[in-house]
Amino acid sequence: MKNIIKSSVLLLFGLLALAACSDDRDSNPTVQSPTTFSLNTPVYASSTIDLASSSAINFSWSQPDYGFPAVANYQIEFSLNNSWKVSTTKARADKSGKTIADYTTIEDVYNICKAQVNAAKIARGLEMIAKWEEGKVPATQKVYARCVASYAGDTISSNVVTLIVAPYYVEVKDHAPVLWYMTGNCIANGKWGNSEDAVGVSMIPLLPLAGEEYDVNTGTGTIGYTGYFSANAEFKIIEKLGSWDKGICSDGSPLGTKYRDGGSDPGNIKIDQAGYYSITLNTKTHACTIKKLTATTMPLYAKMAMPGSYQPGSGWDPTANFMKKCTTAAGVENHDWTATVTLDTGHQLQFAANGALTDTWSASDFPYGTGVKGGTARITVVEPGKYTVFFNDITGQYYFLK
Repeated sequence: MKNIIKSSVLLLFGLLALAACSDDRDSNPTVQSPTTFSLNTPVYASSTIDLASSSAINFSWSQPDYGFPAVANYQIEFSLNNSWKVSTTKARADKSGKTIADYTTIEDVYNICKAQVNAAKIARGLEMIAKWEEGKVPATQKVYARCVASYAGDTISSNVVTLIVAPYYVEVKDHAPVLWYMTGNCIANGKWGNSEDAVGVSMIPLLPLAGEEYDVNTGTGTIGYTGYFSANAEFKIIEKLGSWDKGICSDGSPLGTKYRDGGSDPGNIKIDQAGYYSITLNTKTHACTIKKLTATTMPLYAKMAMPGSYQPGSGWDPTANFMKKCTTAAGVENHDWTATVTLDTGHQLQFAANGALTDTWSASDFPYGTGVKGGTARITVVEPGKYTVFFNDITGQYYFLK
């Protein structure tokens, strides 16, 4: 009888062990390595799609068979001849102009199996491939589209579908440097804003740096900021306006930083000692350094203006067109200024402090650059429009954001 009981107990444990193994296999599926997946042919594929009057084109696809519902990154690509050898990104990076692109990748990344692809971005991508002259764009154009999926370091492509579009001329320019924004208890008004309307109010941008080059396709590169931080300052650097999920946070060490790409919040960057600090951030690699400067004082200006030829009459009036202080938080010095101004091609201007032409900054670069204090060059507008202007009076960095 005892032997029977023992056998029954052993059998029970064996069954439990098998069940546990089965559960483990169910929760840890075997990862597969698919080589392709299916992009659905849009219902409108047989019709001509007018890119100029369309806001977006809808695409959908099946998830690659990874063996489980993996969250992959998807992008849509287009070609004029069904050739996928050289991207527009690679071609534009070759400043000699010898590399010829045969396809373009739309920059937007999707994590679900459908997308609304911006029609203007498609038109721009096709222009970068074809390089049509203004007035010589074809009335209709056959276009090939595919989807690419990236997961766990592997990238695979879907089948190709064809579309007929009515393209239009797009002036292709280098991508402007990408800006990231600081927000925190010591930044601007100290209210931790992160929306678009908080820029210049409770957020301050890191600006392009003199001597740095920026990717013509993505605008990534090294940007920076120099300013005064109060004791016990806390802040973050936001990558995407309106989102807390991506940006630079603390790694837990003094002045140490860590890039957050979703997930839990690593915490705020903290500065214990009041003083002047310099921040540099590579927006491509996400490497960020914060260094305390040896300077103990910097000139403080009560006012900042933008005198120039765009002003009525003879112009260049340093007592008009005053900029607003970005930093208004208690106990924090202001060295950042902003203004909104409408400019036309050929207008010239500079920055001037305290309602006089004694302390001025200028350079010849537009829409961004580093002004030289007392310099004789003039910032000359090359494209008309309404601009939000940012200026740092310690470094001379400026940016005209359209």
